[in-house]
Amino acid sequence: MRGRRIRLTTGQRQRIYLLVGGVAWLMYGIQVVQDPRPTTVRSAAVLSNLAPITAWGWAWIAGSSVAIACALIGGRRPAVLWIGFACAMYPPALWGIAFASAYLFGTYPGAWTGAATWGGAALRLLIVATWRDDTPARPEAEAMDE
Repeated sequence: MRGRRIRLTTGQRQRIYLLVGGVAWLMYGIQVVQDPRPTTVRSAAVLSNLAPITAWGWAWIAGSSVAIACALIGGRRPAVLWIGFACAMYPPALWGIAFASAYLFGTYPGAWTGAATWGGAALRLLIVATWRDDTPARPEAEAMDE
């Protein structure tokens, strides 16, 4: 006897992705606040000229906290999910820009890898945020095969 296949709506998949991403960014923000790595500090030189690196770690924590909250309460409210995705995209997009500028201006030649990594992370969030929710709210349960 086979069990039922669980089908998630697009909105549910978005919420799960946002929740996982938010938790990951929260952990990263805590790491930046507690013990910023030297390569992160060198790569984020543009940002550290504006504020201490720990302040940017708190930006990660704040953005991820909003993203987690939106994932948990979003339900079928696209506006809430958009807010969550925007808050989740902000820190890695900013990091990607900072790392790209560190590479382009010669501050840290190895920063191109961080620029690609963080830019890609922000783009993945943008792609998932723009998924159209065309899945029925309550799909028909598949017949159980025996």
